[in-house]
Amino acid sequence: MGSCQRGWTTIALYCAFLAHSQLETTKALVLASGESVTNADRLASGLPLDHIGIVNHGESGVYLGDYQGKRWVLTANHVGAGSFELEAIIYHAVAGSAHPLLNRDSTPSDILLFQIDGDPRLPSLNLASISPVNGTQVYLIGFGQSGQPDRRYWIDHGGPWAPALAGDAAANRIGLQWTGVQPGSEGWGVGTVAGRTHGLSQTEAFYTKFLDQMNCACGTAGDSGGGVFIRQGNQWQLIGMLDALSGLKNQPPGTSVLNSNINIIADLTAYRAQMDAILGGTRLGLSPNSK
Repeated sequence: MGSCQRGWTTIALYCAFLAHSQLETTKALVLASGESVTNADRLASGLPLDHIGIVNHGESGVYLGDYQGKRWVLTANHVGAGSFELEAIIYHAVAGSAHPLLNRDSTPSDILLFQIDGDPRLPSLNLASISPVNGTQVYLIGFGQSGQPDRRYWIDHGGPWAPALAGDAAANRIGLQWTGVQPGSEGWGVGTVAGRTHGLSQTEAFYTKFLDQMNCACGTAGDSGGGVFIRQGNQWQLIGMLDALSGLKNQPPGTSVLNSNINIIADLTAYRAQMDAILGGTRLGLSPNSK
């Protein structure tokens, strides 16, 4: 997947912390705790991993469900409509069915809905209606290159980063190296909402940090369009879409840096009215981002 970079947009509180960040298309999930068999297993509580599939043979997408006999998939607009693989079955996009959602200023966001030509026979997902507040735990799901279980260390003094060994007092960057084919195996991880920002194409978004905590997730190659869920009582709700990842200046390719990289997650609640209109069959009179 080509790297799509653009200026970083964030709230004033984090301008100093992210002064040297840049925005890239979201990649796949690695965990601060390293790869674990539990990462690929379904949670006993029913996290809807079976709704997340592979779009265009390399990125991620979410099967939303059957609405009035039409089956809808959500992904990133920079991924585009196309083939959708779910549980080893490949479906194809219905011609002319792609609908980019709109920002408040009526420009296209980085969120895309499209129909597929088959029936996965899965229940429709529950969609969240209220934006997550800071401190909310979210569950990120996607496909892509995996991380190595051992950590990497670097010395960053403003130029190219120099590799370092564990225990080197000069090492000021710590993270994981990820490798493998794209897409890789499906994986999930967790994050905590830390603030609001904008993603690609000025998409309204919230973000989570890649922290040194068990199962804390960071996006890597193949996660664009993946699903982000919250748990409300006994119900899982789709609240976001993996959109972009912050990168540091001179950061080595194929790496995720602890306490520095940020997952940018499109806030689907800001586009809920449009989603309801499209899924419900309405094509005219959409009110961008109205709730």
